[in-house]
Amino acid sequence: GYGIYAAFGSEGGEYFGPNERVQGTQGDELPHYNPAVAGNSAGDFLVAWDDYRSGSSDIWLSRYTDELAWSEDFVVPPASGVGEQSSPSLAMDERGGVHLAWIERGAIGKPTQIWYASARRNTQ
Repeated sequence: GYGIYAAFGSEGGEYFGPNERVQGTQGDELPHYNPAVAGNSAGDFLVAWDDYRSGSSDIWLSRYTDELAWSEDFVVPPASGVGEQSSPSLAMDERGGVHLAWIERGAIGKPTQIWYASARRNTQ
């Protein structure tokens, strides 16, 4: 499959660390499409993409954790299920809130809609 990798930079992007695999091993057998990246000055980072591991295209996320590693992949409930969800666009605010937009259609060749969902970071 097509894996998703990230490298963290320093010195204003002059230097980069090693490549780190973002997606978990469960998705290794299939391609990942349309990655989108978001972060904030607090050091929160997320990557979204779409893949077909559930039989149709769904939006998946991985976040950079406090343990300095990428989380297991997790599906976005409003951006999964029946139909095709693809082409995520991702933003994150300074408090860790996530804003996600994507394209959805009932089936290939059907009309498209643009959907949006947001979530606040649980700070407890």
